Amino acid sequence: SRGTAPRSAPSPTRAAPHRAATPPRAAVGRSGTRSCDPCAVAAPPSGGLPMPRFPFRRPDGLESTAPQPRPAEPQTAPVGTADRPTRDDLLSRVSEYAPTIRPTMTVAEAVAALRHHPGDAAYGEVYVTSEPSAGAAPVLLGAVSYRALAMSDQHRLIAGVMRPDVVTVGEDVDPEEAARLFRRHRLAALPVTRDGELRGVLTAADVTDILQQEATEDAALQGGTQPLDVPYLKASPLLLWRRRVVWMLLLFAAEMYTGTVLKAFEDELETVIALAFFVPLLIGTGGNAGTQITTTLIRAMATNEVRLRDVFKVVRKETATGLLIGLTIAAAALVRAFTQGVGGEVALTVAVAAGAIVVWSSVVASVLPLLLRRLRIDPAVVSGPMITTLVDGTGLIIYFEIARVFVTAIG
Repeated sequence: SRGTAPRSAPSPTRAAPHRAATPPRAAVGRSGTRSCDPCAVAAPPSGGLPMPRFPFRRPDGLESTAPQPRPAEPQTAPVGTADRPTRDDLLSRVSEYAPTIRPTMTVAEAVAALRHHPGDAAYGEVYVTSEPSAGAAPVLLGAVSYRALAMSDQHRLIAGVMRPDVVTVGEDVDPEEAARLFRRHRLAALPVTRDGELRGVLTAADVTDILQQEATEDAALQGGTQPLDVPYLKASPLLLWRRRVVWMLLLFAAEMYTGTVLKAFEDELETVIALAFFVPLLIGTGGNAGTQITTTLIRAMATNEVRLRDVFKVVRKETATGLLIGLTIAAAALVRAFTQGVGGEVALTVAVAAGAIVVWSSVVASVLPLLLRRLRIDPAVVSGPMITTLVDGTGLIIYFEIARVFVTAIG
């Protein structure tokens, strides 16, 4: 008969690896930054680089893959959440997580601690902070790049490698202004501080969200409505009514003075009824000219190309441009008036008024956005319907005053 193969011997039981004594747990500041504290690094029994222990929660919600000691007491609140504001400001938009190390660590200890979190390289550099004290966040002392860590002597202290001049932003700064600072310095991350304490880090993803939201708000304001806080298809008619009705009432009230202007020049209209034919054409042209300028200027202000000190440059530039456009529109208005079969006096009035209204609209539209920025009001509110409403009434005054000069029957 065929022999039976001998059974293999059972595998020997694998011995449990020797564990080093549990070190004290790493300090976690209320600023919400992960601390690579030297006291939280345990040396392996076989030598080599120390193993970091991070008692914190990763930003993606997963626990750290490094071994963690069992805390003897409840941990501090998650980074930055103990006193984080709930309103829509900069601190509520930044990341609560940032790679931090201590100045007393050696380069080797810092590299060993950071090696277990390769995703931190997206921050571009590691932040050096002080020891967190009770009830306070750690103070930002400086930063060190990953390149500097790789090129420096492994026995040097971080205090001798770090760069103390770090670009930071205060937590009370407007989010859009912080995003501009981020882009201006071409940063990978921007620390947010309060009295030197590290409160969070503004990342590229945060900046993208801020700019997208600001662009959405500006687009809504330029259309004369409040921005939505939910997707459009999920917005109910009642919500759309609440967002739009306030602006509609304000614009309605502003448009009432246009009727007041028409009533004030009632006698002129009764004398030369042909003047009424061109009212919609003239006030519409003025509104269009103003909207073009505010759209261009607000975008230039958003990208920091135009600042408050440039107001006189802007006015000169737009006034010169308005004169050129006004002459072109005046010629077109003169041709249009003659094709309507009106007299020469009315045609000349329409042409001169069209050019004057365009120039006036250019001046108003170039000053208002900068003036509102000086008053800390979003300049987007003057765009679209607002600038059109403002130019309508003043344009009618210009039109009828010019008619008094050129039309003999009125004069």
